[in-house]
Amino acid sequence: MGTIGYCKRFFRPWLLAAALGVLSLPSCVRRTDQGYAAVRYVGRLMADSLSYVQRLGAQSGKASGTVFILGDPEQCLRTVGDLLSADNFDNIDGAARPDGLKDFAGERFCVVFDCANAPYEGYLPARDTQFLRESAVRMAVAALDTLCRPDRYNPAASAFQTPAKVLIVCSPLLDRHAVPDIRDFLERAGAQVPVLSSPDTAAVYAADLFRLMRERRLFTHTVAQPAADLYMTYPVRDLQFASRTDSTGAFLPSYKYSRPAGDLASTFSVIRLREDVPAFKLQDVYVQNKY
Repeated sequence: MGTIGYCKRFFRPWLLAAALGVLSLPSCVRRTDQGYAAVRYVGRLMADSLSYVQRLGAQSGKASGTVFILGDPEQCLRTVGDLLSADNFDNIDGAARPDGLKDFAGERFCVVFDCANAPYEGYLPARDTQFLRESAVRMAVAALDTLCRPDRYNPAASAFQTPAKVLIVCSPLLDRHAVPDIRDFLERAGAQVPVLSSPDTAAVYAADLFRLMRERRLFTHTVAQPAADLYMTYPVRDLQFASRTDSTGAFLPSYKYSRPAGDLASTFSVIRLREDVPAFKLQDVYVQNKY
């Protein structure tokens, strides 16, 4: 199935709103791989764009920031649905009891549906985990920036975004192969941005995120409905990639899973979609069959 076809399963307007109501629950796993070697992209960023990286680190990780959720589209939908509707804790004393106020009241979630690169399973038989690792770091870099691309068709267009204060990586394969690279980049950039991830496809993050934000004083303390900004990764649409995409603009599998890592010229872009998704619109919506 092509990339765009893969994502259309989740991104029809009515299906998006509905699927965001599907709930799950979390777990945070920190991985340390033996013999870990940093992905080349991180080294080149540090060597060629050090001042930019330092700026990213300095402006991120603040209580006024956003929670970025990135990775597999289906798992991102489940995760943001859970976070937008969670009421598992008392917002005053942190006790494990509902209080009628959303646990993440006043918070904004930025959800990056990685349609250009998912499904990730294809990278394993192709032995292209280097690119999988690099693509995850690229999304993390985009999450720390104050500018984003709001228009798929106009590369020069830019818009303001609030940098990340927490990253949630939704994919067991990214947890295994790419989260160490993301943490390595954040450490080198001096970014005080914690990362939540899990090797479990059914993982949810509401409890871990609540405790983490409370411990690190990352809540905005604003009484308002939580909301989400939606992002998507798209293949870069220029002539050099014309023979590598299908009629819908999706990467052909033969190209998608063989892209070389280490090249700063990315084959995909992170684009912010135009609609905000406030939590109150999702409360009564539930989808039994997303497909």
